[in-house]
Amino acid sequence: MLEIIDEGNTEIIFGSGFPQDQEYSQVSTYSRLLNQRDVKLINEELNITRHHSRLFLLHEFQTEEAFSQALREFFNTEIEGRKLLLLQFYFEEPKKSQQLLSCARHSVRRITKSLKTESAVDIVLLTRLPRISGGCGYIAMCGDSWTSLHLDELLPVKVFPADTSRLCKMTISEILRESFACVEDGQNGSTDGDHLDDGSKRRGMLVDTVFLLKQSMQKGIVQLRDKVHNTDRAKKRINILHDLLYTDDSVSHNFMKTLQRRIVHLLSAQEKATDPNQNWVICQALSDAFVVEGASFRHMLWIQMEDTVASALAQILAVVDGDNNLDHIALDQPSAKTELWLKVFQQDDLLSFPVIVKSKDAHVVFSTMEDREKTTTCSFPFSWVLKARFDKIWLNVIDLHGTALPKLPELKYVRKYEELINYPWVHDITKTNSLFDVYAEDLVKMSIPGSPCELNKIFSESLVQLAQSLYRGLTGDDPDNVSLIWLHVTYEYMRENHQIFLSLSQKYNDLMPAGRAKEASQAIKLILQELYPERILKDLDSCQKWLEMVKSLTTSVELIISQDTLVSMYGENGQELIKEIRLLWQSTRIVFLLMDHLLQETEMEEKLLKVVVRNFIFLHKKIQAEVGNMEKTFKLVTQVLKQCSTNACKVYLEGQTHCLYCKKEFSDENTAELSCGHMFCISCLEEDDSKKCRKCQKEIQTPYKKCEAVKRDTILKVNKFRRKCNSFFVEFVHNYYAGEGVQMTEGVVDMLMEYIGGNPSKQQIKATEESPLRECMNPNSTVQSLVLKILLRCRVEDMESHWQKFLEAVKSSKQNLEEFYFLVVRSTEDYIHTSARECILRKATESLCVDSLMSDSSDRTVTFKDLHTIAKLRFCLTVAADTIGSLFISGEKAHDDQKDFLQKLNEEAIVPKIDKFLIYGEMYDEVTDSSVKAIENPSYNFEMDNDGTNEKFPVCMTLAAVQQIVDGRASIDNESCLIAKIKEQSKTEKKWGKLSGICDKMTEDCLLKVSEELSLSHRPSLAHIVLHTAVVAHLSPLPEMQLLKALCFDPSKSKDCFIPTMPDMEYESLQTKSEKLWRCRCGEPVVLENCGMPWVEAECPRCKAKIGGQSHKPVKGFTQIDTQEDKQKGHILGDPSSRVSAECGRSLSGASLCLVRALIHSSMLWGAIDNAKDIETIVKGSTHGVGKHLSTHLLKDIELLAKVAGKNEEDAEMTIHLFLQHIIECSENIVSDSELKQDIHSTETRKNEMNGKMLSKNGRENSFWTLTRNCQMCMTIS
Repeated sequence: MLEIIDEGNTEIIFGSGFPQDQEYSQVSTYSRLLNQRDVKLINEELNITRHHSRLFLLHEFQTEEAFSQALREFFNTEIEGRKLLLLQFYFEEPKKSQQLLSCARHSVRRITKSLKTESAVDIVLLTRLPRISGGCGYIAMCGDSWTSLHLDELLPVKVFPADTSRLCKMTISEILRESFACVEDGQNGSTDGDHLDDGSKRRGMLVDTVFLLKQSMQKGIVQLRDKVHNTDRAKKRINILHDLLYTDDSVSHNFMKTLQRRIVHLLSAQEKATDPNQNWVICQALSDAFVVEGASFRHMLWIQMEDTVASALAQILAVVDGDNNLDHIALDQPSAKTELWLKVFQQDDLLSFPVIVKSKDAHVVFSTMEDREKTTTCSFPFSWVLKARFDKIWLNVIDLHGTALPKLPELKYVRKYEELINYPWVHDITKTNSLFDVYAEDLVKMSIPGSPCELNKIFSESLVQLAQSLYRGLTGDDPDNVSLIWLHVTYEYMRENHQIFLSLSQKYNDLMPAGRAKEASQAIKLILQELYPERILKDLDSCQKWLEMVKSLTTSVELIISQDTLVSMYGENGQELIKEIRLLWQSTRIVFLLMDHLLQETEMEEKLLKVVVRNFIFLHKKIQAEVGNMEKTFKLVTQVLKQCSTNACKVYLEGQTHCLYCKKEFSDENTAELSCGHMFCISCLEEDDSKKCRKCQKEIQTPYKKCEAVKRDTILKVNKFRRKCNSFFVEFVHNYYAGEGVQMTEGVVDMLMEYIGGNPSKQQIKATEESPLRECMNPNSTVQSLVLKILLRCRVEDMESHWQKFLEAVKSSKQNLEEFYFLVVRSTEDYIHTSARECILRKATESLCVDSLMSDSSDRTVTFKDLHTIAKLRFCLTVAADTIGSLFISGEKAHDDQKDFLQKLNEEAIVPKIDKFLIYGEMYDEVTDSSVKAIENPSYNFEMDNDGTNEKFPVCMTLAAVQQIVDGRASIDNESCLIAKIKEQSKTEKKWGKLSGICDKMTEDCLLKVSEELSLSHRPSLAHIVLHTAVVAHLSPLPEMQLLKALCFDPSKSKDCFIPTMPDMEYESLQTKSEKLWRCRCGEPVVLENCGMPWVEAECPRCKAKIGGQSHKPVKGFTQIDTQEDKQKGHILGDPSSRVSAECGRSLSGASLCLVRALIHSSMLWGAIDNAKDIETIVKGSTHGVGKHLSTHLLKDIELLAKVAGKNEEDAEMTIHLFLQHIIECSENIVSDSELKQDIHSTETRKNEMNGKMLSKNGRENSFWTLTRNCQMCMTIS
């Protein structure tokens, strides 16, 4: 460290401790040189003897040799410890003096290097410089081992009386703080630079802070950077600060006092952020820039202080003059405003300044405007500072209560808000203070910078009025006592309103008369009044423009009317205003929806457009007149829809709205135009077979022809227009009668339910019986279902009585009753799922109410409560499946709520196993009920169907008998069991004998011997399919079933038969030398041309296996077909794993193909019980046993059937059962056994004729197509 030794007016800097290495120092100064007394002081300070130091003057040596000799003598002195050599020199002539100095330095370096002593020597070369204007020409030499320093005598000046020794021990902030304290205490304070004596200099202030501030002001202002449009601000800023610095009044005095204190605090914060070991005085002493023309070291220190204070001043001014805030403390401002300005400026906790250390960039003046070029002027002192603090405290108030912002202000929140604001002068600014309105305008302007001044002023007036009303409403006090705090609370609840107001003023400036709207609600009312359709709607372009304007207005209106707002509760006539807006918006929105549906993407004739526009205007006027009456509005809308539809028919179809026979709309493919010009449905004309037109009674010419292309296009336009009407109606009902918070009236509910429950069938339509809604709208099944779903989304408790009454009415017509039940259940389930949202598991647990579902009633009537219970059960099962599936996939452990739900479901919701044979309906129920009664009461008379007219009865008996034994409800030895009844009946009827044998085989689980997959304990569903197939094949008289019957009970008859649905091997005579037939392992035929031998490899289009070969060598599994030996007979499907898709075969669809194959495989599996060898001869390509092979094919049939039908495998199994039920109920096209035998063996007589064999196969498959034409119906039912 370097220390300063003060001797009189001379200050000399030396090292306080020698470094370990030798040191060379060159020191220049304007002060006097050293004498022997000074050397003595130095020796004492460094704690060395006089022999360790030596003082030489270069001028006393005549030659360099003499100088070198003196140095050697001193260096060779045998003294322990470090030595100090002091060399002094007067710098006079620049050239000679510079040469002399260089020579002396060179001699010193040369001699010290030649020393052999180990002791170190420190050399200091002192040079006294003359004070010459323009400089003496001295240049410090750098670049070698010499360290160059410059010291000066620091004579006190009037404004800088401190000595350097004290300055060296203090930071600039400490110097200013101590000097400022002296001025405050009245100790030697000087603001004009008066002379201070030495005692005052020691004990008093270190620097004249006022003078320093004045000197730094210009430097600080230069560092500020204003926006482009505010470049003239610097001049006005200088004038304001000049007045404050040089005017002797209380405002200037307080400003200067606060400014000095703020600068000290800011510098102190900056110094804490810098290196604490860095001394600002020593840094200046070591600086390369210390040699200044005619300057002293003390002057350099003063300049450093000026620069530091100027930087701090710039940082402060950049904040306090934000938004031209200094204007409020100018001399011409009111005292109330200047006092408020000074109060904020004095609050350290309110007004803070950023701490910036050594910033070379200019300080940008603060502005609340985000625009880089434009700025604004605040009207209230430090308005942005107060707003930021108010915002922060308001958020703290909300956080303290732990809730979101309440919908309307509450007194407890505002009181807490006032309590947290600890500035009494803020509470004193009330409505009676002129600054209150000024802050309101600034608050509005700062919230959305850049908004027009006129709108800000208008909205601020509305804000002040609402604040007064809110204050009076919550406190009951005089509204003039409202403070800035209440004004800020009011704006927090009007912030969204303010944004909407500005947005509306920009978009709809032409529709808002100047000054008539002070906030968003009033603006919306004015705009809606200006948007009356009768004022705007004229042509298509005006309609489109009106739609765009209303659409862009939607969000703003919905926000204003969606909930209670400050305007509605505390605004002048607020409730009436919001009510008027709701009515205006309802009528406007309804017309908007109708126009949007009818005009968008629809080509409309100009004539129709004019009529429709008149309907729009009529609807708007009428809805306005009804003043929110739901039922009348509903009727008006439906009437206008009917009128629009009628007008479209008049324009396009000359007034013909629908077919007079069926009352349905015309379709482009089923409409005929008679010679008289009237149109009817072709199907209606053919069914009625009338000779005269039903409308004009003119003769009808047959055959009927479809309408011409132009007329069909016209019908399409009309139907499209009607669909638009229907789409609007559904959205209209959903938005205005089933929305959140809307209570649908009983009259509307009744009209909608009557519309849904009406039967559109032509036989039951009578004009006198139609509902009022059906008189206006044609019944449409799609619209009816959508309206039904909308009604189901209403609260169940509110709608239960209506639904029960409606269900009773629907039951009178059983048409599609089950479908209606299913629709109610699914819609109710969707409603439960939607209402549950994030608490699905809890809702599912609460919905476990299976006991209520099992309540039986004697009349077996279905109530709405039953349907709702079923929906809840479906919801529970869906949630359970999703929960189990997600846990299985993720592998995670179940949470507590998941465990509780699944455990309760397992305990309380035990669903009995479903008996799939219940598809036979009442007869199966009667058989099972009678069997239970017979077991419980052996004397019960079990009646058998002895007349044999009903083929379903023996099927039900057999299936129920097997289920009775398998389920353990009876023992096979029990004389009252169904099997015993069948055996007893077999004594008199032959067909019952075969059924008795089937029952015995099932009870003995004989299918297990064929394949493990058919065991009743492994997969009973497969065993049920095989059982059901065997029973139906035995009992069905259909000729198509005779092949299945042979496969089940006498497969030897089918050895040489073509099995339907086998791979398509249709080919013509290919006995040429250049073409040969080959077969993939899956049975797919392939034709090879040229030489007929494989040459390249490819993929089978069916199973994707490799086919072909290379160099006449076929790949494995690819074999040539021997056309002489017919291998198409029998089962040739091959490996089950090769079946990857359900392809269509001949005249059979993919689903029908899988269905028939499932029956064939089931029949062959049953036949394998007693005739395994015969089945083995039929099946070709079996490698793992015929039972395993066929059961795997059956599983594949079920899998592919589910895939092609888009269902799961359980539904596919049910489809097979339904198909078997359909077969047993079908009694048409019965053929005799002789005809069957001739059909089975017909291929034997034509086995050498390929075409004949294929015809035989096609005929058999065509018969199966006839049998499976209702396959899609079975899949739909399942």
